[in-house]
Amino acid sequence: MRAQPLSPGLDRLLALCPQVESASYRWSFVKVGWDRPHGELVLAGAGSKGRGELLSFTEAEHERFRLDVLRFTPGRRSPADLPDGEPYARCAWEAALLDLGLRQRGLSLAQVFGAPERARLRVCHSFRALPSPRPAGTLKLDHQPGANYAELPVAVVDFKGRSHLAPGVTERTVLEDPSRPVRAPWSLDQSVRTPADLHHPRLGRPTCVNLKAGRMGGFLATLRAAVAARRLGIQPYWGGQWELGVGRRQAQQLAALVCPDAWNDLASGAAGYRAQDPEFIDVPLAAPGLGPTEA
Repeated sequence: MRAQPLSPGLDRLLALCPQVESASYRWSFVKVGWDRPHGELVLAGAGSKGRGELLSFTEAEHERFRLDVLRFTPGRRSPADLPDGEPYARCAWEAALLDLGLRQRGLSLAQVFGAPERARLRVCHSFRALPSPRPAGTLKLDHQPGANYAELPVAVVDFKGRSHLAPGVTERTVLEDPSRPVRAPWSLDQSVRTPADLHHPRLGRPTCVNLKAGRMGGFLATLRAAVAARRLGIQPYWGGQWELGVGRRQAQQLAALVCPDAWNDLASGAAGYRAQDPEFIDVPLAAPGLGPTEA
């Protein structure tokens, strides 16, 4: 599927203002090699429910969010009018409001963006270090000192600003957050927190940009950044942040509209939509809201 025009659909999302009658939040620890806090916000109103996943990484943040939800007062709420605040918390509220608003109107993302009812999303599999045995499919690897990437299907090497040398990569491998200017395709990630952050004061304009809704405070800001990136000739791709539930499926849905053929760090896992093969997953876009409740 081709990337979809975003501005008209973004305007439709901004116009949503669902009626919210109640809000609830539950969280727990989930073992994913470490104890990852995972929680889901549920907003209910007019016979529908909208969901958003809190991506915060600490127990204190999840408890603080739970107490904020207890203080919620019912009424009409626009996702476009949410106050600035902690980005992960704002992202969870915004996702739940968008999901609820679309469900109350019986609208799917396919209808809002004029997209096909199903999409094929390219993904890569992200690891801190190359696992053994090596998984099938394209890889996104955190850079390890002394690593050589020859003969590895590596789409992205993430330097996290600590280096810029990646022996053995191909001319198409994207170097993410290099420590100094490089001639190869390169991308920004950690510094991108608003749609205006598409230029690095020292490195210049990137070839690509890794968009993460949790870091940017929601899907709306992420979509605005994608629009701005396209205008500048920068290729967006969508980054994951250890989503363990509805947040992974919602991210896959938006990525299927924005950058279906990019090296999206949104491999299926337990929470995502079904993989067609190691490199592509099948994403449904025809269900009301931000996609089906279950994968």
